[in-house]
Amino acid sequence: MAVNAASAPGGWMKGPKLDKLKLNATYAGFIGRVLYYSMVRLADKKPNSVALHVERWARETPDNPSIFYEDRRYSWEQFNREANRVASVLRRLGARTDESVALLMDNRPEYLFTIVGANKLGMATGLVNTKLTGDGLVHALTITNADWVIVGSELAANLEEVIDRASVPRDRVIVWSDGEDDGTVEGAQSMDTLLETAARVNPGLAVHDAQRVFLYICTSGTTGLPKAALIRNQRYLKAVYYFGQGVLRVRSDDVTYTCGMPLYHNAGISQGWGIALTGGAACALRRKFSVSRFWDDVDRYGVTIFTYIGEICRYLLAAPPHARERSHRLRGIIGAGMRPDVWVPFVERFNIPNVYEYYGATEGNVGLVNLANRPGMVGRLMRGNLLVRVDPDTEEFLRDGQGHLIPCQVGESGIMIGLIHDMAPFEGYADKSKNASKIIERPFGKDERYFNTGDLLTLHEDGFVSFADRLGDTFRWKGENVSTNDVQEQLLKHPSVHEANVYGVTVEGQDGRAGAAALVVDETFDPAAFATFVRNELPAYAQPLFIRLEQELPMTGSFKLVKTGFKADGFDPAKISTPLYFLDADKGYVKLTKKLYQQIQSGSVRL
Repeated sequence: MAVNAASAPGGWMKGPKLDKLKLNATYAGFIGRVLYYSMVRLADKKPNSVALHVERWARETPDNPSIFYEDRRYSWEQFNREANRVASVLRRLGARTDESVALLMDNRPEYLFTIVGANKLGMATGLVNTKLTGDGLVHALTITNADWVIVGSELAANLEEVIDRASVPRDRVIVWSDGEDDGTVEGAQSMDTLLETAARVNPGLAVHDAQRVFLYICTSGTTGLPKAALIRNQRYLKAVYYFGQGVLRVRSDDVTYTCGMPLYHNAGISQGWGIALTGGAACALRRKFSVSRFWDDVDRYGVTIFTYIGEICRYLLAAPPHARERSHRLRGIIGAGMRPDVWVPFVERFNIPNVYEYYGATEGNVGLVNLANRPGMVGRLMRGNLLVRVDPDTEEFLRDGQGHLIPCQVGESGIMIGLIHDMAPFEGYADKSKNASKIIERPFGKDERYFNTGDLLTLHEDGFVSFADRLGDTFRWKGENVSTNDVQEQLLKHPSVHEANVYGVTVEGQDGRAGAAALVVDETFDPAAFATFVRNELPAYAQPLFIRLEQELPMTGSFKLVKTGFKADGFDPAKISTPLYFLDADKGYVKLTKKLYQQIQSGSVRL
């Protein structure tokens, strides 16, 4: 006879104990699936490439949908044929195995056809940020080792401006038209013309090597020039199977939705399209995120899983009610950056069964995921992952008497590091000289190496962690550590504040950095009332002493706030043309004039 565990003698599995058992079982199943795909299905000794997985679905489920885009639908067989045509074009033009093609294009099916077509020839594809122009675009072409460029006509003008400063000859530029858009690059070739005579069959080349480079993915460059992370076939496939099968167990009848993340970003190309690839599922694409069309698309394409970033969820939550916002097929959403104050109301309003918040870095070897629907948690520590203490002023690791790093205890925040080993390698950047700074040698006295994520996380019970901040975005003021993420969350609770970017600025004669914030506000914003709110909601050391009002806040293509320019401006009214305020001890927020600025810098005004 079965025994009810909760009523068993002694009550050994009541309440928290039963919850802990369920939690451990959930993660044990997840780890088992990940190990199966990593060590059996994706074993390094087997020929393997992303293109082979596309060819598999074209062979096994040729009529199943692979891409939905606007009014277009591509089956897996059609997807494979289109990728073959790209491979045929490149091969006919003389492209060689081990060369790299830079891809500059908006989210559309041709993007995916290009990366798979290049992969069929053993070529790598460098994913270029579509927002880049000028020197930034030249830099991206350089760090992705571009030998060829495929550019969408919608972005051809940006490339035309810089192509003569890049190392790619004009006759190695291929322009792929975008409907009625007729943008081009002088001296370039037309993909549309070349495709007319391109072969549709698999190239049949013996280049399906797991260790060939598949992609160069550029980091966001929030604190400096972007670097190109090197992604081999093996690494990419293990990552997408980690999420697609380990976490979501994607099936052929699923439909993922990539609506806000650009495909040049790891979250777009991996968690957006890649998870669909693992199960032979379809991926619905949208060029640009649209709040008003979001739920229409979810209904139209029968979306079951969508990839989010926190800003998307916040935008949807702030939108007026939509007739289809609860009548959907969604069984889960996966992403990063869901703020705790958004999480619960988002789930409740939109009837979301599961939220799979994760943590990871494009170039790193650490991947965490929250399988327990715990709001605010980015995952649970895996074997070889830990948080270690750091000095927020110097950004240096704290060490014990033996010179070893000091692990954090529950309730403490520290830098996430990950043990480098065969199952969690660190391949780093295309420019190998950039790798050394990310590796910690013998941090605990043993002959081991760890990857330094540079991210500050907080440790909670059961090994769960929440994101605190990037190390460089955490500052110390009045002897206290200030988390910009925490302050931003508080400021965004004010009804007049719609966007917030918090950072630290230096003040003459003061230790540490004073808090500052760039805000996007509405017409109801009242500096005096806001000062009262700040003083009620935040401790004195965390209150922004300086605020500037902006029309919009700069973000990377992956919706990360860019702080570099704001930090460089400090609180100098000579550098800042938008409204600027100082938190006066007696008057609240007052206009920051040049005279007041000089008084603060001279120390005559008390901070």
